[in-house]
Amino acid sequence: MEKKSSPHSIKKRYLQVKVFPRSKNPGVFPQENGTFIVRVTAPPEKGQANREVLARLAAYLNLPLQRIQIHRGHTSRYKVIVIDNS
Repeated sequence: MEKKSSPHSIKKRYLQVKVFPRSKNPGVFPQENGTFIVRVTAPPEKGQANREVLARLAAYLNLPLQRIQIHRGHTSRYKVIVIDNS
């Protein structure tokens, strides 16, 4: 008999994010296509914007910051964020 996976058995989830650094209106804005726009006040220097992106997404998704990280796009405004559900 085949075992079906439940949503709780998925170990990692990936989110596509477009980042707008130095924004005057910070926040997390989900899009209809399943991606997110994240506006941050920090400049894109020395990882400041990346840290704020992770903090804002973690707060928006009600997750501990330790479970969320940048998978791809550390130096790009287009990022793939991975959420560890284990």
